[in-house]
Amino acid sequence: MLLASRPITTTDRKSPARGAVVFGRYLSSDCIAAIADRTHLQIDHWPTNAGSIPDDVRQNAGRLHGFCEKIIVPVDNKQLCGYVALTDPRGTPAAFARVTMDRTVSQPGKRAGLTATCLSLGGGLLLVLVLFFVLRHWITGPLQQLSSQIAAISTQTTPELRLNVERKDEIGVLAEGFNALLNQLRNEHKGAKRRKKRHRSLISLWWPDVNSCKLYPRTSRPNQ
Repeated sequence: MLLASRPITTTDRKSPARGAVVFGRYLSSDCIAAIADRTHLQIDHWPTNAGSIPDDVRQNAGRLHGFCEKIIVPVDNKQLCGYVALTDPRGTPAAFARVTMDRTVSQPGKRAGLTATCLSLGGGLLLVLVLFFVLRHWITGPLQQLSSQIAAISTQTTPELRLNVERKDEIGVLAEGFNALLNQLRNEHKGAKRRKKRHRSLISLWWPDVNSCKLYPRTSRPNQ
């Protein structure tokens, strides 16, 4: 039987108690089933002198002290168990109750957390891939193309090739500067050829066989 007692006093509870009102209710199986059906919980109870108390209830019963003190223990990822001691009017435990509850509230939270983690990882991976392709298309790719064109230009005897880079960023400015340098080198090369031809024509006036001779640079001093 469940008992509840309240003192008889005024509404503000400042006057001395004139007595007590005691209510009682039998804790039958039908009553417990009605409570379980109303709360959507699995409720089991055992008197303290029962011999069929489960081990988990006995283990947690020693940790229960006082009226309606409760302990909540996670069983696994799907269930929680709550233990409570029901005491008699003298404060001695008269029965133990165990309430089993499905973790239907925490499971969606875990799934949402897992989903958020997967989405974050997927979004981070997608961002890395996008940055990789952007850098490859706008920076590393043009630099590789520029390097290959410069390598091809370095093998020619006359600076006739030009960098074919149509961009308006720093790489395009670099290519334009390099092409301007090649233009200057080409002009210098053409001027040197013209000066050499003019010198040969002047010398041929005094030495007709100059075209069959080889001209050496100033730093070279042949034996002849």
